[in-house]
Amino acid sequence: MRGLLGVNRRLWGGRATGFTLVELTLVLVVTALLLGMAAKGLTLFDQSKADQLLLQVRQMESLMNEYKRTHHRWPGDCDGNGQIDSSMTDFVGAIAENARSIRAEHFEFTATSPVASSESVNGDPAVAGNACPIALPTVHSGELTPTVASGFNVPYNDLKLAGLLSVAQPNRIAAMHAAGDFMAMTKLGLGSPLSGSDPYFNAIVLFNVSVSFSRKLAVALDGFDGAEAYKGRLRRIRVSGDGFETSWVNNSGVTNETQDSLINVAYFFDQMPLPQTY
Repeated sequence: MRGLLGVNRRLWGGRATGFTLVELTLVLVVTALLLGMAAKGLTLFDQSKADQLLLQVRQMESLMNEYKRTHHRWPGDCDGNGQIDSSMTDFVGAIAENARSIRAEHFEFTATSPVASSESVNGDPAVAGNACPIALPTVHSGELTPTVASGFNVPYNDLKLAGLLSVAQPNRIAAMHAAGDFMAMTKLGLGSPLSGSDPYFNAIVLFNVSVSFSRKLAVALDGFDGAEAYKGRLRRIRVSGDGFETSWVNNSGVTNETQDSLINVAYFFDQMPLPQTY
């Protein structure tokens, strides 16, 4: 009864005012628990996104390999020379981390069913019996020119024609990865990805992925991440286009990077280039 009277006095203007030490302690404990739960929830959310990103890369690699087993070429390799035809040279101006909207224009945004070409695509002879999809100019009206936009769509359209991807899903959706940007199957010039210098290596490029996500991918795909980002199958692309970065953070001309900084990475799913310091 006295406890209830004490509460009533505090509520209705009695002599007793404020909170007791026990009450303040309980409030602090509850607040700490809630903050801890929120922090743990964010950690689990980030881990979930990293796991989804790894799953997407693994699934795409599996689809690419399945396509090659049945069609004897990689999706997007219209001339059958072992290299995906599109290259990072087409992404000049769209490789910067803040250029997501420009990157989006490289992918078809309608669910138009791809059509196989019977002759050639952009001057490259189609592999006999395995013709690449033809360009769909009307899909890109008002955006990029078809020749630029179609290159990064061909691998996706090849997979659709083979029944490995749903034709009901626009490539702009199919190309989105779990970290919120885009994924492209292309070839990279080892010396300078954006200048197109030989030798070329097929890769899955992930745009705008945090350093922490990239390092988790490196551990899963290569078994290590280390301080050097140029030795494994997963490598950090230099935004200037001159090769690959030699470390995950704070490379030449770049400072104050953290594990949350956004970078572009390439996963060499086919042949792995020899480690170079570029």
